[in-house]
Amino acid sequence: MKAKQWLGSVVLVLSAFFAGNTYAEDKQPRIVGGSLISISDAPWQVFLRGVRGNTTISCGGSIIADNFILTAAHCLYRLEDFTFTVYAGSAYWPNGTALPVTGRYLHPNYDDNTLDNDIALLRISGTLPSTARSILLVDEANQIAFNNEAANGTADNLFVSGWGSTSQDGSGDTDDLMGVLMTGVPDNQCSWLIDGFGNYVPALGDITICANSTSNEGTCTGDSGGPLVWQDPSHAGDTDLGARLIGIVSYGLARECGNTGSPDGFAEVSHYLTWIAQTMDQNRIDDSGDDSGDGGSGGGGGGGSMGGLLTLSLFGLLYLSRRKHLS
Repeated sequence: MKAKQWLGSVVLVLSAFFAGNTYAEDKQPRIVGGSLISISDAPWQVFLRGVRGNTTISCGGSIIADNFILTAAHCLYRLEDFTFTVYAGSAYWPNGTALPVTGRYLHPNYDDNTLDNDIALLRISGTLPSTARSILLVDEANQIAFNNEAANGTADNLFVSGWGSTSQDGSGDTDDLMGVLMTGVPDNQCSWLIDGFGNYVPALGDITICANSTSNEGTCTGDSGGPLVWQDPSHAGDTDLGARLIGIVSYGLARECGNTGSPDGFAEVSHYLTWIAQTMDQNRIDDSGDDSGDGGSGGGGGGGSMGGLLTLSLFGLLYLSRRKHLS
């Protein structure tokens, strides 16, 4: 099964069933123009909820091992006083299995101003439900294959999912999981990776995947940290259909989600494979259930929605300094 067919089945079947130069201050993240999907279409997807008193934030994440979730660093930055919980195994996230976050590990080179290196690991405790499953990470060969697809103009070769805003203006959050097809954009054609002189910046291309759509579809507030998935055609016959985690929702155009003139930006997973492996090895839970790491490194940040007495959104709190895809 070709990537377009595999990814397209999620959107097409459920659709039928359910009837220039841009700068850091313009960045911001959500799913708009998508379709409702089942958790079986993205069993690795989790909902990340942070709570401090009456204030809550939300992001997405991906299961990459029994006790580890990959998400965006901006979902955790400077939120050390928030308690985080992962909800897994249900497309309607409130029905998901609640698993406490016992460790937070932001990439040491994360920059909250530019959103460079926007990647973080979470360690969770408890047992994943049977409806949840980890996703394999891309390897270097996968990344090369995807880059070739992007260069050749392969359409609809990526799939992104989340519980973020469903409207281009960032409104309309949903408790039901949604997904949408996107098309990979070559690094040297992505506006986010071009400097003020019109030159492509390879260092940014090394850490970023850009994707867009010909329709008003893409990520939005609340989708941050969620999975961008590509299909490995050499494993399309496997039980997972060759699904590989290739990116993490990071940012998009602040003023309009799903803008066809501006791609969404994702942290490029393949660039961080060594850091991911080392961080997991250093912070596993031993056989007795005791933590081998400190269980609390890193901060918090980002987040699709905030509620409570303040009725604030992280998107609004950061308005004066920058706009980003906060999920």
